[in-house]
Amino acid sequence: MIETERLAFAADRYNTYPSEPVQFYLRPAFGDIPPGYSVQVELPPALRVEDFQLSNRDHGQQVWAGERAGATLLHWQWDWMAPSLCSELVVRARVLPETPQGALLCRAWLVDGQGNLAEPCGVQVQVKRTAEMLRYLPEIYTRDDFTNRFLMLLESFWKPISQQIDQVDCYFDPGLTPAGFLPWLGAWFGLELDENLSEAAQRRMLANIAPIFALKGTQQALESFLAQYTGGKVSVTEQRDHNLVLGAGARLGYQVALGTDNQPHTFHVVVRLPAQHALHGGEESLLRQQYYRRIQALIDLFRPAHTIYHLEIQPV
Repeated sequence: MIETERLAFAADRYNTYPSEPVQFYLRPAFGDIPPGYSVQVELPPALRVEDFQLSNRDHGQQVWAGERAGATLLHWQWDWMAPSLCSELVVRARVLPETPQGALLCRAWLVDGQGNLAEPCGVQVQVKRTAEMLRYLPEIYTRDDFTNRFLMLLESFWKPISQQIDQVDCYFDPGLTPAGFLPWLGAWFGLELDENLSEAAQRRMLANIAPIFALKGTQQALESFLAQYTGGKVSVTEQRDHNLVLGAGARLGYQVALGTDNQPHTFHVVVRLPAQHALHGGEESLLRQQYYRRIQALIDLFRPAHTIYHLEIQPV
């Protein structure tokens, strides 16, 4: 897989056999692409495109297919750009039966308003006509077409599993793991991810949670995590005593509190939400209730068990 800053192109398998299906995934970084740009995908003649679709058809997106020198061309356009737009092009293709052994290169480009191609990226799929398991058998079997095809059939079943095992470390990386595994990674820390957060925000939280979690129970950890979650400014103030005086006349004993207006084991949390979250009227009330419940659950996760707190949310 070759990835640029604004295009990510991948396949569900990188080793395949004739007549087998292959699925491709293309995702642009919409927030970083200037208006007026589109995407072009080219699949070689050895791949027969069976279907293509978008994961999100909003914002006037459309994809259509063409052909050039036997290769399939897919054109992806959208009416306008939005940083919150998150869509993925999924292409299902099949390797033609007569395809020789070798590599198939699938490419994608950004296209500006004048039709110029930029930032190429590609995916290479290796087609095999000889079973890898043949090297473990006596030489006489290498000339038997039935044995070769039978072993290739078995390998086609086992290859995806083998690839998953070879790449199992990627499932533990918040930046690489499939979106469906993000809640699973969050569960390692007792964190229930908010489904209303974008996928990018969830990945960012999980990528930074380990060092924060190491400081769990501290003011620093609570402020850092709440700031990442809300995107706002967070301040935590501990209610401590500053007027404690001990002398010859001081008497300490059971149920005696030190200081004036004493609030032991108490802290105050102020969350100032960014301006784009500050709604008005009834919407503001709903926003406060929504954030209050979620932030309260996060504070309960990070605070020391014996403490109590007061939470205040302020749009800025």
